[in-house]
Amino acid sequence: MAEKAHYELPHGGYNGVELVGEFAYREAILRVLPRLPADGAPVEATVPVEVVPEPDNPYDRRAVSVRAKGRVIGYLSRELAADYHLPVKRVVASGAVLRTNARIYAYVGFNGEAELNVRVGLPEPEWLTPLNSGYPATTSALPYGRQTYQVVKEDQHFEHLFEYVPKSGKGPVMLTLHKAESTLRNGNVRRTVEVRLDGEKGGELTAATSAHYLPVIEHAEGMGRVVGVWGTITGSGLAAELTIKGAKSTELSDEWLREMPLFPHLVPEAHSYEVPDAYQGEPKTKGRSRAMGSHSAARLRDQLDQRFVSTSPAELDTTPSPSTPSAEKKPGKPQPPANPTPVPLSGEVTRLGIGTGPRTPIYYTVKGKEVFVDDRDRSSAGKHPRRTAWLLIAGLAVLGLILSGVPGIGPFLTLFTLLLVLISGPDQLRKAKVLDIDPYGTGHPSRDRQAREWGDVGEESQDHGEGESA
Repeated sequence: MAEKAHYELPHGGYNGVELVGEFAYREAILRVLPRLPADGAPVEATVPVEVVPEPDNPYDRRAVSVRAKGRVIGYLSRELAADYHLPVKRVVASGAVLRTNARIYAYVGFNGEAELNVRVGLPEPEWLTPLNSGYPATTSALPYGRQTYQVVKEDQHFEHLFEYVPKSGKGPVMLTLHKAESTLRNGNVRRTVEVRLDGEKGGELTAATSAHYLPVIEHAEGMGRVVGVWGTITGSGLAAELTIKGAKSTELSDEWLREMPLFPHLVPEAHSYEVPDAYQGEPKTKGRSRAMGSHSAARLRDQLDQRFVSTSPAELDTTPSPSTPSAEKKPGKPQPPANPTPVPLSGEVTRLGIGTGPRTPIYYTVKGKEVFVDDRDRSSAGKHPRRTAWLLIAGLAVLGLILSGVPGIGPFLTLFTLLLVLISGPDQLRKAKVLDIDPYGTGHPSRDRQAREWGDVGEESQDHGEGESA
């Protein structure tokens, strides 16, 4: 029986692509969370998911679903599916399961409803598959890593690397890692890792970086595997370079080490692919109330505990009873976290943590001044928060000037408006600075900035001062 191939996507999933239709699959999402959300206690989790095309979907034959533990938790939007369905189908048509991570954020809104947001780690469609195909059939690709490492001595192999540089000047490649030894001038033998592109050397890793991967390379040899790693090739007619971003030996799970799933050889690019039907049908919970006050949340937790394995999501009746008063409870004033954990995000901005109150307030300090940013602030800020803040301040100032023409009370209205600008203006600018650095409230701004260009050297770990090789 042929071994099942797993296609590990080159993405960490920190920001990613937002799914649609998640409320129709609420119970399936809640099942994979470590706990249920409650008033003032949101839940955030990263879970492994599979990306599955649905050619038999009656609403859109290009539909692409995302599944956790075999159940649909959402779909790519119709617009995104139009771009992603072909590369996704190519992977599936090659006999592989396409895997990545999803970030789930769940909380109880001010109106008592369960609010859900699911983002799946996907690179741009053209970065979904590698440029090369000549890697060994026994290649097992490392899960996507947290750090980017620079390959060295690529200049010695430019003629080979140049053959893979795309017209855009940058693209994804599947590289393989192999043990190598070199003798230093002092006679000592240094163990390093040789980096190959389609079986031919393209460079090597420094001794310090090699130490992260030598244990898994030796483990793979004992299992008849070759270690693969996602890399980025960047170049022109003058030079080319490689970077890699694979999980280090200390970051690999026991399950992955036992299985070491094969990375597939992809079928040639085409305008269509034969993939199996996968549509699971409409969720039976569609149209039900999303209300989830503290009483209904507790009741749902009991139901999930009792029937987690044997019950389908459709059987879980989470509609609150008429006697449930929590949905009518008025939202309270936002409060800072009881035990703040300061996390510096920049020289001026520090994240304190998630507070309590409506719309999930997250507290920060900006130059020592405390400020909170909630879901309403994030949704209304747009792509340029600072510009939005200045437009709001300018709008209030203009309004004050207009009100000055009102007979009798005009000067008082103008004074009130200007006072409002002086009081709220600095607060809006502080919020804008926070939103520029931490737009999604993840506390990982550097990772968010890498979300659309995964191959950049972001959390770089370069090595210096090593012994010279002969």
